[in-house]
Amino acid sequence: MSSTLERIVAETGLFYKADGPSVQGFLSDCLFYVTQNESPAKSIWVGTWVTAQDAAGGEALARLLTDFVASSGGRAFDASWSGDAENLYGVVSISFRDLPGEEEETLRWVGNYIRQLQQLLVQHRFVTKCIECGTHERVGLYMIGGEAVVCQCEACHENFCEQSKKTEPLSGKNWGMGLLGAVLGGMIGVALWVAVGLAGYIAAIAGYVIAACCFHGFTYLGGTHNLRSVIVCSLIAVVMCVGAVFLTYGIEIHIAVTKEYPEVAFWQSAIVAYEILMESSEAMQAVGKNLLIGLALGGISIFGFFKSWHTAFSQGVQRETLVPPQRLQRAQTATVQSPAFED
Repeated sequence: MSSTLERIVAETGLFYKADGPSVQGFLSDCLFYVTQNESPAKSIWVGTWVTAQDAAGGEALARLLTDFVASSGGRAFDASWSGDAENLYGVVSISFRDLPGEEEETLRWVGNYIRQLQQLLVQHRFVTKCIECGTHERVGLYMIGGEAVVCQCEACHENFCEQSKKTEPLSGKNWGMGLLGAVLGGMIGVALWVAVGLAGYIAAIAGYVIAACCFHGFTYLGGTHNLRSVIVCSLIAVVMCVGAVFLTYGIEIHIAVTKEYPEVAFWQSAIVAYEILMESSEAMQAVGKNLLIGLALGGISIFGFFKSWHTAFSQGVQRETLVPPQRLQRAQTATVQSPAFED
C-alpha cells in the first residue's frame, strides 16, 4: 500500500484490503471506496455508494462536485453523481491526479473532499442501502461477474447468488440465430469430413470438429448456452456426422461413375450408392465403421463442452466481496477531523 493510502487509512478509519491497492469502509453510514490507479496515469479514485432521502440532497451533491473540481486547479477531475432520477440511488465518484513528488498535496485534496462530502452526506441524510430491499442492515459492497459493483445486504446477496445458479445464463438468447449458427458451424465440419475423405484419409476425425463448430456457431450467433441448447447442438452434430459419412460415400461413387458415364447426375449416383450399401455388407461395414469413429470423436467433443459448461453454470455468477457486510450505526460515526486534512 502506498504512503498516500496509508495516510488515508490512518486519518479516516477506512480499513485496508490486503489483496489490492485500495481502502474502503463506512463513514457516516455511507460506504467509501478509495483506490490508487497506476494506468493510464497515476490517480486516486474515490467512490461513494449512497441513496439520497430527497431531491434536494441530489442537487446539493451535484453542486459540491462541480464546485470542488472548479476550485482544485485541475487536480480533481472526472467527477460524477450517477443518481437515478426515481430513487436517487447512485455512485458518487471523483478522481485526483497523483503527480510525482506531490503526494502531500494530493492527500490534502483527497482529505478536503472526503471531509466536505461527509458533512454534506450527514446534512442531507444520505445512507448506503441495499439496492434490493432498501435496508441498511448488514450492507456490503460486491463485484458481480467481474464487472458490476453493487451494494446489497447479506441476505439479498446470498439469495442472488443462489438464484444465479438456478437461472439460465442468458434470458435474451436468440434461438433462431443460434440454431442457424449451429447448422452453419456443423457444415464447416462436414466440408472438412468430405475433403479429408476424398483425399484418402480417415475422414471420421472431422467428427470432433463438427461437434465443436456446432457449439461455437450457436454461441457466436445466439448467445450463451443453456442445457436445452447444449442438447439441441449435440443432436445437430450427430445428424451432421451421419450426413457427412453418407455424403462422402455418395461423392466417391459419383466420381467413380462419371469416369465412364460423364452425363450421370449426382442424384443418380446417390441412388447407385444406396443400392450398393443395401446389397454389399462389406461396403456397409466400411461406412458404418467410419460413422462410429466420427460419432465417438464427436461424443468426446460434446462431453468436453458439456463438462466445461456445467462447471461454469453450477458455479453461478462469480462474485468478490469488496467490503464485508456490517451493521451501520450513525450515532457511532463522526465527521473526519485531522491535522493532515487541514487546508
